[in-house]
Amino acid sequence: LDLVRLYGADATRYSLLSQAGSAQDVRFDAEIVDNAVRASSSAEAGRSFGNKLWNATRFVLLNLEGYQPQPMPLAGDDLADRWIISRLGTVIRAVTRHLEEYRFSDFTRQVYDFVWRDYCDWYVEIAKARLAEADEAERRQVQGVLVHVLEQALRLMHPIMPFITEHL
Repeated sequence: LDLVRLYGADATRYSLLSQAGSAQDVRFDAEIVDNAVRASSSAEAGRSFGNKLWNATRFVLLNLEGYQPQPMPLAGDDLADRWIISRLGTVIRAVTRHLEEYRFSDFTRQVYDFVWRDYCDWYVEIAKARLAEADEAERRQVQGVLVHVLEQALRLMHPIMPFITEHL
C-alpha cells in the first residue's frame, strides 16, 4: 500500500511484474524505514514509464489534424514505417509466448523495450520530422502508423498498467 500511495497502482504493478522472474522470488528493492516504504527505484522506473507513455500518447493526439481512421495502415515505401510495424509484429509474438509461459518479467521487459526504445525513442522522433515537412498523403500515412502502433502498444501494456492504458 505504501508503494501504491507513493507511485500509483500501475507503477507498483509494473515494478512487481518486472521483478517476477520465473526462477526466483521477487527482489523487493524498496527502502524501508520504520516499517514503511520510503522509496523504490523499480517503482520509480514504472512511474517514468507511465510518463513516457502519457507523453507519447499526447504527442500523437496533438498531431491528428485531418486524420482519417483506417483499418490497418499499409507500411508503404517508408523504411521507418515498415520497421516499426515489423517490430510490433515481433513483439506481439514474443509477448504472447511470454504470457503463455508465465514469464512475467520477460513480458514486462519486452513491452518496455518496444514502447520506450522502438516506438518513443525512434519512431515518434522520426515521425516528428516527417509530420513537419510532409505533404498530405505522407502525413496521413504517418498518422495512421502512429495511431495503429500506439493502440496495439496500449493493448499489450494493459495487463501491466491497466489504469493508465484504459485512460489513454
